[in-house]
Amino acid sequence: MLNSSNILLIKNLNHSVTANHLRLLFSPYGEVLRIQVVANSRGGASSSSKSYLGIVVFRQAASAAKARSDLHKTIYLDRRIEVVCVSPYVLLPYCSVA
Repeated sequence: MLNSSNILLIKNLNHSVTANHLRLLFSPYGEVLRIQVVANSRGGASSSSKSYLGIVVFRQAASAAKARSDLHKTIYLDRRIEVVCVSPYVLLPYCSVA
């Protein structure tokens, strides 16, 4: 079941990050059901005009909470990432996880 406590949105990702990178980073915290990397365009075609977001869905809310606690505001691939819990409805513009 998807709810706001088991879905994480990862902001400010390095443009080279893949779903596999995120799987390696987040899977030690628990069973990951889904991972997606999204290029969020800011009006241009170059990578400098895009922001990269990650979506990680855990089976257990406790796993998501621990990952968020440990990884929020840490440096990953030369970028300070933000890890926040979100509702499935917040993600609708990016993908369908509901």
